[in-house]
Amino acid sequence: MESIRISIVQTDIVWEDKQKNLRLLREKLQSLRGTTEIVVLPEMFSTGFSMQSHTLAEPNTGETISTLKHWAAQFQLALCGSHIASDNGQFYNRAFFLTPEGEEFYYDKRHLFRMGQETEHFSAGNTRLIIPYRGWN
Repeated sequence: MESIRISIVQTDIVWEDKQKNLRLLREKLQSLRGTTEIVVLPEMFSTGFSMQSHTLAEPNTGETISTLKHWAAQFQLALCGSHIASDNGQFYNRAFFLTPEGEEFYYDKRHLFRMGQETEHFSAGNTRLIIPYRGWN
């Protein structure tokens, strides 16, 4: 099995400001091009761990995922993290894994953080996901 390089990226998250957080992330991704295969982002990297799900949520076709899909292809790296997602009137803390080849994988957090009131603002997922990528799961 071939090795795979993984980078963990931390940015100074601007509370509930998707555009600024995306701009900060773009700068970091540019510098990682050609040095890593997978970039791991913080949970809810685009908004912070906000409970404002009804105002910050977006579908998988929204600005956050669309932008990340473009950057995955442009910078030739896979991106994974989570964002506040809306789907059929429900809100999720949704993990994503986006490949430079255009594959998309999603997982809705199953075990919500009760003490952080996540259970009051998000629905729990109910599926398990294993992602195959470049010979790894």
